Amino acid sequence: MPSWLARRSETDRRLLLVAALLAFAAAIQHWYSIVDGIRVQFAHDVSSYLVIANAAPSLPTEKVLQPFAERIPVHWLVGVISTAGVSLDLVYRIGMLACLLGIVLAVHGTLARIGLDTAEYALAMAALVASAYPFHYLLASPGMLSDATLVLGVAILLLGFARGRFWIVLLGLALGTAGRQTMVPVAVVAAGWAFVAPAWRHMRWQAATACLAIPATIYGALNLAARRFGYPEPGGLHDLSVLGFFTSPHALIEHLGRVTLGVMVPAALGLGAWLRVRNPLPRGAILVAVAVASQPLVLGPSSNGGNEPRLAGLAAPALVIAAGALLRGSHLTRRETAIALVAIVIAGLHSRYTHSPLLRNYVWAGAEVVAAIMLVAVLRRRREPQSTA
Repeated sequence: MPSWLARRSETDRRLLLVAALLAFAAAIQHWYSIVDGIRVQFAHDVSSYLVIANAAPSLPTEKVLQPFAERIPVHWLVGVISTAGVSLDLVYRIGMLACLLGIVLAVHGTLARIGLDTAEYALAMAALVASAYPFHYLLASPGMLSDATLVLGVAILLLGFARGRFWIVLLGLALGTAGRQTMVPVAVVAAGWAFVAPAWRHMRWQAATACLAIPATIYGALNLAARRFGYPEPGGLHDLSVLGFFTSPHALIEHLGRVTLGVMVPAALGLGAWLRVRNPLPRGAILVAVAVASQPLVLGPSSNGGNEPRLAGLAAPALVIAAGALLRGSHLTRRETAIALVAIVIAGLHSRYTHSPLLRNYVWAGAEVVAAIMLVAVLRRRREPQSTA
């Protein structure tokens, strides 16, 4: 007689899987307050965001860096809500949980459209929910709500393309741009994708123009508003661009390594799947991921501040969806699924953001590399069908 789980529908099994992943993520999470995040220096940006939130419903009189000042909407809204007598910590925490749940639901909707079986879906979703970046980091840093808003925008954008709903695409672009400037280069990719998408062939010029115009307009308005209390980021071309890492081979290699750490696991999942099945490359999702993850690559020391893994990890929804498309039809065995799932979970056990046995950052980084190698090694070998002769 089939087991209780086997009798569930595919939708039920996926929902149970997501619930289990979320419960596990919450159980191992190291929950910090906003003040703790600033004090320990892994969410120092929040000190600038609090200036905006505390000034709401007015604009701040205290100066903050222009890039932070341009992220007005999310933090100003948090401040407005808190004026009703709710603490900023609680509003930020609820907002972060809502964003992360929205990200999971949007990615779930896209993966469901791809047509994965339960094992393939499990690996793709685990690469998001069990990730050190962005998932565990954002749970540990509720004040980084603008980052979560960007990631939600990217996830909604991809859902719009998957469903062929242009208004969802525009919603994702608008929401992501309101979160972070990172969405503006993504708009260029979205415009090109909308131009060639069969669903909008009859309006391809209008679709491409809208994908560019809406984020550009939002960013322009935010930039003008932010000039009232923002000051330019210090440093010239050398400090603000990747040229600043060319001071020594060690500095450049370290920079490249930190960027790679932020995307290593979902990229390895996609690479292993492609070597196994050789599905067509999901160019749209890959280009969206490149548009996000390449930004910390080309930014310099004063812009990155050692945060390359976090900034590159903002590409997670696009990388996970690309990996899901490449996994389709991979016919994973239970053993392969279990090994890959364990590798993904271990890679997410960041020494700071989770209650983890990996007690140092360099140990976690090593585990990340090993997990990526395991994913490629396990997934690339496709079991040959047994002969019935």
